[in-house]
Amino acid sequence: MTEPEWHYIVGDRSVGPVSNTEIEELLRTDTLTGETLVWNDRLPDWQPAHKWFEVRKPAPPPVPPVRTSTAGAMSTTKEKEPGPSPAAAPVASTHTNTAPATVGGLYHGAPARDFGEAIKICFSKYFTFSGRASRSEYWWFALFVALGSFVSGIIDAAMFPYGDAALFAPLFGLATFFPLYAVSWRRLHDTDHTGWWIGGPWLAALPLGLIAGGLNAPLFWGIAVLVWFGCAIAVFIFTLKKGDSGPNRFG
Repeated sequence: MTEPEWHYIVGDRSVGPVSNTEIEELLRTDTLTGETLVWNDRLPDWQPAHKWFEVRKPAPPPVPPVRTSTAGAMSTTKEKEPGPSPAAAPVASTHTNTAPATVGGLYHGAPARDFGEAIKICFSKYFTFSGRASRSEYWWFALFVALGSFVSGIIDAAMFPYGDAALFAPLFGLATFFPLYAVSWRRLHDTDHTGWWIGGPWLAALPLGLIAGGLNAPLFWGIAVLVWFGCAIAVFIFTLKKGDSGPNRFG
């Protein structure tokens, strides 16, 4: 199993992904605290760092000096041991088991991604249909696929000017088919919809198409096309929605 990639909250924004080692180093240098909220895609929600990492305990105060008499004899009265300073006093945690609905404007469970991060995440989750994907993760990767298809098509046109063959466009389409399908599935999960909105139209249209072919009935072909087209429009609308600001049926 690969090491999870962590995100953590600083102020009003999410930072990441970072590795386990980087989180441990930030905790060791007191850049992060045990109450810092962290998340990876195997967790349903943001959680305090101390639940997943060993947090360095503060060093004990120095031993107080012992008074001695002017004759050098040890006094039987010791200095009063200083109590912990206000800064070292433990602070009561305000974190509860239920994280806030949003943290810094991000809905937990599906962090925002930039262009490069979205590509990296989608390829690393090549066949991952569980979990959630934010709007930015889905649409940045969709843009990457569209640009890649366009460029590979131009290269094929230059290499095969008579259109009698194609190489790069089919290879690129094959390489991106499953990650695009998987991130679309996770994007629907983020809006509290089942991923079968993507596969369902094909399953519904297939028997209608077989009936139309067997009975030579154009009406069934029309119904099959309308079912597929209607579901495609619904999926497009779902991908534009902001994800649920809290746990839903799909994480």
